[in-house]
Amino acid sequence: FILQVSSNKSGGSGKEADEPKQNAICQEEIAKLVRERFLILHDSKDESSMAIARNVEQVLRYMKKEYELADVKQFSKPDPQYMTVIVTIENLDMLANLDAMMEYAHNGGNVFFSRTPEYNDSLYRIYRKLGINSINLPIVTNGIQMTSNLLIKGEDAKIGADAIVNSSIPVELDRQAKVHAVSANNMPLLWETRYGQGKLMVYNGTNMQSAMNRGMIAGGISLLNLDFMYPIFNMKVMYI
Repeated sequence: FILQVSSNKSGGSGKEADEPKQNAICQEEIAKLVRERFLILHDSKDESSMAIARNVEQVLRYMKKEYELADVKQFSKPDPQYMTVIVTIENLDMLANLDAMMEYAHNGGNVFFSRTPEYNDSLYRIYRKLGINSINLPIVTNGIQMTSNLLIKGEDAKIGADAIVNSSIPVELDRQAKVHAVSANNMPLLWETRYGQGKLMVYNGTNMQSAMNRGMIAGGISLLNLDFMYPIFNMKVMYI
């Protein structure tokens, strides 16, 4: 049926087939365009960090985005050329210059903390900038419910408490923080907040390495970046 109703005229012998094909803009102009570039910051000694980094890497590859990987031990400060820095480490004390990371965001960059930050002095230094009014010791949270359309048409989507388990920090968020997902007991799991000219996003969980969270990663990155575009391949599989 599909073969009958779908016709491919591109191989015809008409006049349109003889016309040379050309790009909308020349290669010289394409080379001058500012490319969207992303940085994935990881700890090569931490398997959980590497697993999240590999998952983020796969998402960016699917989305046809340019990215670089950087080990936190060799990292000093983010280059303004990066649209977004995805942080996969838990211990923010490992950042050689946390102030530089926050300055990058304040000046227009975006930072996605894709893992529950460790409860330590570094978190205390920046927790208000992350849109948090108060924090407490980590607890186990279950389930997830979307509270926005971060997943397209996914608002109010739920995954049961038995399927999702996280280690999360109990937080009270300020009014400017926009929450995209909460746990089964209404603990904020994913939120974003403005900081200066940029944005900060926090995933208050420890399972971002799961392939089932790739939609969450893609949605988070797309919301952090204005006018974010990526290809989507719509397809239907039929078994005969």
